Amino acid sequence: MERLFSFFDTNNDNILSGEEDFTPLATEIANRRFPDDGPLHRKLYNYLHDTFIAENARRDLAGKGFVDLVVFLHSHEYINQMAHERPEESKAFVDKAAGDFFRLLDKDHDGWLELDDIKIYASGHHHDGPWITSNFKTICHRLGRDELRISRAEFLMLIWQYWFNPDDSCLGAHLLGDPVKPPPFVAADDV
Repeated sequence: MERLFSFFDTNNDNILSGEEDFTPLATEIANRRFPDDGPLHRKLYNYLHDTFIAENARRDLAGKGFVDLVVFLHSHEYINQMAHERPEESKAFVDKAAGDFFRLLDKDHDGWLELDDIKIYASGHHHDGPWITSNFKTICHRLGRDELRISRAEFLMLIWQYWFNPDDSCLGAHLLGDPVKPPPFVAADDV
């Protein structure tokens, strides 16, 4: 869950707030997905913004307008416990929580996320860089795939690992990488 907190903390101030983290995030993703600023852009922006703000408000039991790591982890204790005690239920939770994002990121609606789709999501969170390509190549290679793409089921499995598996060697730990220290993977071309 700490990885997830860090991923959402786009300005690296150790708190999650609507104005400083989620509004720019929704804007960035909508701009990259629909650069024309038309009705689809506005619909995506509203969906992302409202979802992020509602989730942060759910976590902010003290009503401070922001959430720090301690509050974030506390608000996810039940989900984290479920991930370890009832993994099938937690996978259903991830499907519900992240399944819509798969559809949003799948630009051509072909049922696959490709490197550009992942780059849009990562850059929206200000976690972009050349290691995204390297990580994605490695993940696809380790999944036994020559094409640089992942299915919805693979995306959800990787997200589950990213959220709940503290082992930094699992594939999901590197789906969106580490913006401070690139992961110790070698590029798939070098394997």
